[in-house]
Parts: sequence; C-alpha cells; structure tokens
Amino acid sequence: MKDDFYNILGIDKSASASEIKKAYRKKAIAYHPDKNPDDPSAEEKFKKAAEAYEVLSDSNKKARYDQYGHQAFEGGGFGGGGGGGMNMDDIFSQFGDIFGGGGFGSGFGGNAGRRTVKGSNLRIRVKLTLEEIANGVEKKIKVKRKKVAAGTTFNTCSTCNGSGQVMKIQNTILGRMQTSATCSTCGGAGQSVAKKPANADAQGMLATEETVSIKIPPGVVDGMQLKVSGKGNDAPGNGISGDLLVAIEEIPHDSLQREGDNLHHDMYISFSEAALGTSKEIDTVTGRVRIPIESGVQSGKILRLRRKGIPSINGYGTGDLLVHVNVWTPKTLNKEQKEFFEKMTKDPHFQPKPEEEDKSFYVTWILNKKGELFAGAFCHAYFLKSKPGRAEYGYGKPIACGGDIIVKEGKITYIDNRSGHYQPSKDQFLLALHYLYSLGLIDGNTEIKEEYSGKEISLEDIKTLDVSGILSYYPDLNNLLCA
Repeated sequence: MKDDFYNILGIDKSASASEIKKAYRKKAIAYHPDKNPDDPSAEEKFKKAAEAYEVLSDSNKKARYDQYGHQAFEGGGFGGGGGGGMNMDDIFSQFGDIFGGGGFGSGFGGNAGRRTVKGSNLRIRVKLTLEEIANGVEKKIKVKRKKVAAGTTFNTCSTCNGSGQVMKIQNTILGRMQTSATCSTCGGAGQSVAKKPANADAQGMLATEETVSIKIPPGVVDGMQLKVSGKGNDAPGNGISGDLLVAIEEIPHDSLQREGDNLHHDMYISFSEAALGTSKEIDTVTGRVRIPIESGVQSGKILRLRRKGIPSINGYGTGDLLVHVNVWTPKTLNKEQKEFFEKMTKDPHFQPKPEEEDKSFYVTWILNKKGELFAGAFCHAYFLKSKPGRAEYGYGKPIACGGDIIVKEGKITYIDNRSGHYQPSKDQFLLALHYLYSLGLIDGNTEIKEEYSGKEISLEDIKTLDVSGILSYYPDLNNLLCA
C-alpha cells in the first residue's frame, strides 16, 4: 500500500500551498542524492517526496487525491499523479525552481549537470457510457504528438556543455553564492540541432498521428484525470517524452442516474399494475433484467438490486441499483372509469392505511425484533427495511456512514465505520460522531469500531474534535449535517 502523501511531507490536509512547498523543500534537501551518496533509501524517500509534492502542489490533483486517494491516478496501466513512474531526471526537470534557482541541483553537486528535459504533456477528453464505466474498457485513441524526426542529429550545446544550465558564482556579504539558470541557447535541452529533415520544425520535431491504447479501469468518475506515461510530445535530443493526460467525461444514461457507486432508476406503473402486481423489465449496466412488482405496492417504494451498480474505484465492492416505484395517476377519465372510482371512494380497501414501510419520509431509527434500535447511517441517508431487524441505507452522501448503530435506553451502545460501497474519511466519521455526542446519544460507554483502519476512537477524540477546522476543509458538510 502506498504511503499517504500528507504523511510523506509531514503536513496535514489543511496545509496551504506555501506550507506544502516549504515541507517539500525541507524533505528534498534532507534526502537529496548528492547529500546522501551511499544511502539508497534516501533516494527512495527523495522520489516519494517529489511524487507527493507533484500532486499536492496542484490544486486539481490535490482535490482528486483528497476525494479518491491514490486510486485517482492509478489503475489500468496508468502511472501515479506523476511520481509513480518518476525517475531522477523527471524530478530534476520538473521541480528545478523549488530552491529559487533554475536548477534543482543548485547548492549541491553534479545533478544540475545531468538535467534532462521532458517533453510537453498532451491532454485529451474521453467520453464513456455508464456501461463502459461499470465494466472497464480499453479505448484506442488517435493522438497527434510531436516526435523527433527520423534523420535528426544533435550537437552538444557549446554554451552549457550539455548540462542545460549555466552556473554563476557571486560574492556576497554572506560568502560565495552559486546559482543556476536555464541555458538560453538550447532552452535547457543541453543539445542543439545539427541536422534535420526539411519538413521538421526548428527543434527537429515532426507532428505525427499515433493510435494509443488506453485501459480505463471500472469505477472512474466524471472529471477524473488519468495518465499514460510517455505518450505526450517528445523532447529534443535525449530528453524524455511527456505524458498523455486523459480526462474522463461520463455520458448521461437514458434511464439510469448515478450517485457515487449507486445507480437510480425511476419506474412508472399504472393504478391497476400497482393493485394487481406485475413484472417489469429495466436496463442495468450489465444488461436488461425483469423484476417482480408485488400487488399493493405503494408509490415511493424503493427496490434494491444488489451489486447492480458501479464498482468502487477504491476497491470497496460494487454499488446497488435502486429502483424507485412511481404509481402513475391518470389525468383524464372517461365516464365509466369516473363512476368506478366514485363508487370506490368509501370502499374500505381504498382507504389509506400506511404501514411503517409505506412511509416515504426519512426514518431515523428502526426497531428490530429484540426491541433494539438500529440505524444504518448518521444523517442524510434514507432507510429501507429489507428484512426484519435489519436496516438498509443509501450511499453516496459524504456524511453517510456504513455499518450499524445499536441504541438501548436512549444511548448508542455500539457503532462501527464499515461500508460496502462508500467509506467516509476519518475526519467525516469523527464529525458525525461529534454530532451524535452533541445530541447526548453517545458517552464513555459507547463501543466505537472503525473496521478499515483497525483504530479505536475514544470519547476524548470526539469531545476535542476541531469541528470548525473540518468544516472549513469540507464546506459541503455544513449543508449535510442534520438540523
């Protein structure tokens, strides 16, 4: 399992851009290969710090990482946010300005002289159907990219002697200071074009069309960006190719609506079908299925088809398909139909007598056979009774939390944080616990389990929680907390 990027840099999620840069600079200096020539572990830590910085210093990548973790950049042959496939040349070429000079090796030894230029990245947008997202797909896309033209040769730049950097030493009151800057002659490539075909550009590059095979893993999300290493534009000379960045766009489905890993389908049936019962065929992401509708079904009933949703990108299983039953009321009636319904207005079979499972408003607690109260989420989740004594709940809400809550005599005695399709972050879980504590529903006797991390949460953790800090980082949760 990959290390958490925030832990690698020694910062928390609320760190500002300047704090992230400062933390990376500190780690990079500590583990720089020139400073630790005989320590292979230092080079590995150096690379990890660069990988973390590449993601966390980019606001878009950081947002995706905060939401999806490492899975936001991995899967199906893709590299990480950049660092997963980075070598030392990648790092020196991308983060050369982190120390204020043009070359990463400023103040150290030879790495500045080994700088390798990386070609520019290319960006494309790939549209996927819901079926393709659910099952994963391999797309073959034609990409126009610049490649070094055949027959092109390069000479070592005479200005920088192939380093791509020019070094300057200045005498200051603090002593001799060495700085570096990108060579203006070769643009940092360390080489200049000696010979090129007539149809190539000034850098010896030629625009070509190439078919790239892109393996897209199941469960990707609209707006997610994946990376295919080395399929961007070539770099002049002995540089390394840029990357192909693939932005995912989800095509709306005709009859299914996605919510996280769950899918929703609106099913309309007639009065007579609701009264007599029927069966209906509906679309799913794996094909059409026929589902039975029992007689006497009420409008608003939700039927759950297990594992007929979208696989979790984080590997937490597959979501469900929720079928919402809507009884269609006819807008016009002929004389005979009107007379029939007028006769039925006082018939006892037509008088509303809703049972608990027929009610459409949110149910906070559900009583089981033992007289204990069960809940399947903290708030903003709807509950369904699939069988006596068990509570089912809707996923996809950031505050919704899986598992069970058992309440006895007005107090929560047991609660766990496990979820088949959506696992909230620890901060979100603690926020929900703090809300329940404020209601007086949990105390020191409450058994709290967090199944995925294996860590116990104490009442002191909940009481001293920095609520305002979490809400400032997750502003949407202000609207999701129960009133």
